This record gives sequence, C-alpha cells and structure tokens, in this order.
Amino acid sequence: MSETTESPPLLELVADVLGVGVVDLSEESGPATLAAWTSRKHLELVVTLEEFYGVSLSYSEIRGLRSISAAKRILAAKGVGV
Repeated sequence: MSETTESPPLLELVADVLGVGVVDLSEESGPATLAAWTSRKHLELVVTLEEFYGVSLSYSEIRGLRSISAAKRILAAKGVGV
C-alpha cells in the first residue's frame, strides 16, 4: 500500500503561480513573507483563483488577499471549499 499526500488545490495553485514549492507555503504566506509574491504574481493569482473556482473577486477582496489564510476566507465566503 503506497502512501500519497495530496496538497489542497489552493496550495497547489498558489505554488504554481508563484513558482515555489508547496512545502514552502504556510497559512501565513503572502506578499510580506514571500519574495516571489510580487504585484504581478498577485494579479496572476487573482485571475487563476477566479478561473479555477469560478468566482469573481471584488476590488476589496483582491486587496485583502494578503495570505493563504485570507484566500481561504475569501473563497469560503463565496461558498467555495478549499
């Protein structure tokens, strides 16, 4: 029996957009803690989240997307489980 550990899709999406490993991410990861989370990557992440989860983020939600945990809260408020 082989063990596989799957990362939640949100972490995989963020890691893919930022070009970092999933193991490099935590709930607190954000622009203040990751050099890879630039303003350009932030916009790419917004577009990726909107497309993947089928949601539309408001201006205030985009500005509030300051960490992985914030992304989870924003998506949960839209009824998306991550």
